[in-house]
Amino acid sequence: MNFVSYKVYTSDKEPTYDIHERTSLYLKRDRYIVDNSHELMIYWDGVKKGGTYQTAKYAASKPNYPIRNIWGVEPSPLKEGIYVKSSDV
Repeated sequence: MNFVSYKVYTSDKEPTYDIHERTSLYLKRDRYIVDNSHELMIYWDGVKKGGTYQTAKYAASKPNYPIRNIWGVEPSPLKEGIYVKSSDV
């Protein structure tokens, strides 16, 4: 399994970003993850707004890209999951 290390800044000082810049960085990170993986596992409550929704929507636009939602799966979410249809996102 490959893990991605994503560095947002390299300075000793914490950068100051406004909310739009931060959101843009998160979306770029999430798209990078989708583009460099073969499946997306999400913990999504089905609300069609926010970063998880935007990432799932982006992944759903890719042909034959499986999206597994582990919301509400008990007791071991890594063992099972519900695959999301592109039309559900």
